[in-house]
Amino acid sequence: MTEDSGAVVRNLLTAAGLPAQGAELDGLIASYPGRRAAMDALYAVPIPEHDSEDTVQ
Repeated sequence: MTEDSGAVVRNLLTAAGLPAQGAELDGLIASYPGRRAAMDALYAVPIPEHDSEDTVQ
């Protein structure tokens, strides 16, 4: 993922109407990549090896 964490966090905060500055903003920016990866993992659905595209369940 090649996105600017600072820009993403600032845009998300602006869209939500939430203020953040200083150490709080720095912490949110620093923790964003890990939080984003955790959220992406929630939607990652592993496909068992024995399944194929031809299998209907």
